[in-house]
Amino acid sequence: MNRQANYTLLPYDTITRAVNGNVEAINIVVSHYSRYINSLARRIFYDGQGVSRTYVDEQLKHRIETKLICSLSNFNL
Repeated sequence: MNRQANYTLLPYDTITRAVNGNVEAINIVVSHYSRYINSLARRIFYDGQGVSRTYVDEQLKHRIETKLICSLSNFNL
């Protein structure tokens, strides 16, 4: 099954500024990946009646965001 990609790439200038430590550009990068990060941080739990519910683990989400930000400083252009 072929799905058409429905996403946009980050501009090279934004990536360059983020790698150089520009806070605004870093926020743009984190915002760009926020949906993916939320999907990675999604957890399932079961309530008292055994019904499954999903939620975003905020602690894990912040850990992933921090890892992304730290990896920007090691990114080779």
